[in-house]
Order: sequence, then structure tokens, then C-alpha cells
Amino acid sequence: MESTASDIPPDTRRKLSGLNLQSLRTFQTVAECNSFSRAASLLNVSQPTVSFQISNMESLFGITLFHRRPKLELTAVGRELFNRARIILSRIDDLELSLDELQMLQRGQLSLGFSAPRRALSLVAQFMQAFPAIEVRTIAANTQQLIEHLEQYRIDMAVVGLLEPLETVGCQLIEPVRLSVWLPKDHPLAGRPSLGLEEVASLPLVLREQGSVTRTAFERACIKRDVKPQVRLQVQGREAVREAVAAGIGVGVIFNTEAAHDERIRHVPIVNPSITAGTYLIYLNEMLGLPAVQAMLDLAADVTAPADGPVKDRGANRTAPAPTTRTADR
Repeated sequence: MESTASDIPPDTRRKLSGLNLQSLRTFQTVAECNSFSRAASLLNVSQPTVSFQISNMESLFGITLFHRRPKLELTAVGRELFNRARIILSRIDDLELSLDELQMLQRGQLSLGFSAPRRALSLVAQFMQAFPAIEVRTIAANTQQLIEHLEQYRIDMAVVGLLEPLETVGCQLIEPVRLSVWLPKDHPLAGRPSLGLEEVASLPLVLREQGSVTRTAFERACIKRDVKPQVRLQVQGREAVREAVAAGIGVGVIFNTEAAHDERIRHVPIVNPSITAGTYLIYLNEMLGLPAVQAMLDLAADVTAPADGPVKDRGANRTAPAPTTRTADR
């Protein structure tokens, strides 16, 4: 039967608690040098310090580790301890090296979720170029799902669209976004430089699913202006909105940052919609101790951009989470 810590006699556990890594390193060095003075020189301590540590180990366990005469050499017990100490210290050295590499971003992983692929994958590309030794894993989902993944520690961070910063997680603004529309390229309004919210609400609309940040922002803007949107079709995801618009079903409501080039459709901004939102990098406060998480936050602070063009902002848009508030039923 495999022994456990509870099987070790209390007296032995007390003795082991008095043994530290420095004593083991001193013992290993003396054994390798066969000399207290040479070991002291290598360890940059005095010879009495080395002698005291070895004597303390021998007294603690009631054993003799070295024969002192006619020359210094290991006893049989000392030789067995030496072999075990080498294994222990080698594993400790490996652990310290791994921790150093993690701290220096020479190894490790980062798990990133996103609902805003354009900005998220741009950040990922820059992060991978800056830290090629870090393995990056991504998952695509909607904002609500990603918040749940984050709170359940399934991912380290996420790039999502939000109407405003959340209180339950840390939020760093990457870019503000504004409402726009997609129109079929031959639509009578496709050549306009902008459209008013009332004009847009009167058109046959293709909206994303309920719970979408884009749809929520648009509906809030309509309520604020006391206008009722004419919804012709509800679809799942921005790509479905694009295809529905291209097929001539209606006019799609999107954020300006989603307006990738497509010959079949035209992008027109909505002027003064009264509601703005943003693309945020969100994280749990307790994950800030991970070097890769901190590095991504620093990178995002360097590339923060306004809705109409790039500009640098070193972290001014970061908000910390409330320290005690957590909601499990998002």
C-alpha cells in the first residue's frame, strides 16, 4: 500500500520540517568537494557556517553523514542521502528555471476568447510576434458565453463588445464603436454619407439575435428617441446579417468596426445615435499574476484606438473589477 504523509511518524515529520534547501545544497556541495573549506568558498559563506549546517543535519536525524578522519568522505548513510539530495535539488532547479521562463515569457500559455474577431485576432498576431514562445489558444463565442467562460476560469481573457464596463471583471477599452448600417449596394440610400436613427428605424431591418450587444445598443437608442424599429428578420451572428443584406432582405444594423469590405453591400454610419459601446479586453483581477495576461493587457493599452482611427493610449481606459462583487447568473 502506498504511504501518505499521515503514515510518517510525527517525530520524523518534525525533523523534516527542520531541514531546508540551503542545508541540502550545503551538504551536496561538501560531498562533491570532499572539503568544508572548498564548499564554503563555492557557496560564498564562512567555513564555520558550513560546518554548523552539516553538524545540525547530523544532530537533527541522529546520523553521521561524513567520516572526518583520516580524510573527509561520505558514510554509507551519507552516500544514500547524497543521491536523494541530488534528485531533489535537480527538480527544484528545474522548477526554478520553469518559473523564470514563465516570468520572462519564454514559455507558457494564454487562452483568449473573442466575440469581436477583427480586433481580437489583430491583438493575437501582435502578441505572437512579440512573444513567440507563448502558446495562444482561442475560442469564439458571444459576449455572454465568454463572460461565463471567464468567470468559470475556462479562459484567461476575452475580447468582447460591451455597452459599458462590467463591475464583476476587469475591463480595458480597446476601441469605442458606433452604430452603422449595411445596405444592399443598389439601395436608394446606399450613397448617403450618413443616416439618422429615425430613418434607419423606418426601414425593413435585419437584426441580430436577442442578447447581442449590437442589437441591445440599437434598441436602447430607439427607446431613447422614442422610435419603433421595423424588424423584418432576426438572424444569428453578424455574418448572417451580412448575407441577408446582400440577398436584399433588408438593412442590417452593425457596429462600424464590423464593416469589412464587401462588393455586394455598402456601409453607412448612423449619426448621433445617442448610444455608444466599445470593444473591451476583459479579465479576472486574480489572473493579473500571470505574466502572459499582464503582457496582453500592456499590448492592448499600446494599440487602443478610437472609432475613427488609431491612437495610442497606455492603459488610461483600464477599469479594475469591484473587489467583492461576483454574479454567477449572467
